[in-house]
Amino acid sequence: MNTKNLFFVLLSISLAGCELGQEIELAAEKPVALDEVKAVLDGELFTPPGKLKSIYYYEFEIERLNHRQDWYYNEHGQEIFTVGIRSANDTSRVTLHGYNALGNQISERSFEIVDNRYKWFSTKLYFYDDSGKLSQRFDQNPFDKRLVATYHYNDKGLLELVQFDSQRYLYDYDDENRVIRFRWVGPIGDDYAIHDYYYRYDNQNRLESKVTGTGIAPGEPMKEVFEYFYNEKGQLVEEREYYPEMGYPLRYKKVYEYYLDGEVNRN
Repeated sequence: MNTKNLFFVLLSISLAGCELGQEIELAAEKPVALDEVKAVLDGELFTPPGKLKSIYYYEFEIERLNHRQDWYYNEHGQEIFTVGIRSANDTSRVTLHGYNALGNQISERSFEIVDNRYKWFSTKLYFYDDSGKLSQRFDQNPFDKRLVATYHYNDKGLLELVQFDSQRYLYDYDDENRVIRFRWVGPIGDDYAIHDYYYRYDNQNRLESKVTGTGIAPGEPMKEVFEYFYNEKGQLVEEREYYPEMGYPLRYKKVYEYYLDGEVNRN
């Protein structure tokens, strides 16, 4: 497992202003940060082979690069630090991930760069039931803290409902306990879905696509709204999202990179 001391790297990302897709160069000084950010930056961050390194986010059929997000880990292989870099104004955002003794993620604390300092702006808090399943999520910002979602499971322990204020996520499963349908429904009722996706898997049991009937004439086959592509190691390397309401042009594309023995495996 490779390790890196990354406080110099983060300064290069957040303050020096690097371009997307460019290799990160070392900077000369440590950034000024809040204590909790500084504690992570002063520690040792890990880049284990096979773990996700970066996601590049592209927009529309012209595949314009919008931003990327980089991942770093602790010695247990848990995500503890993520960095977001936007192309429009080269601002940077960092997120610290916290865990409990059981290894469950309990927090995501996000900071933005303001006047060359890390400024906290939001936290997601996760709570679990006695069986260790996620049960609630709260969002907190400088002005308030509120319950955002509750999670509900079927008798097999599979997530079947995420309840928001007036909207819900609903999940259906097949006999192999794979998700085969996802519905995002509003206050009108379950028969009036905002989004309704059916899941398709390849012969290696990997998610291949999500299809929908939105914008499709009656009797016509459903079309892909999401497609997923893998490399020879089974790692997800590309995700494409299409725009049903506009005739299914490419809307977004994500490209995934992974750590591999000190070098990046992109596809």
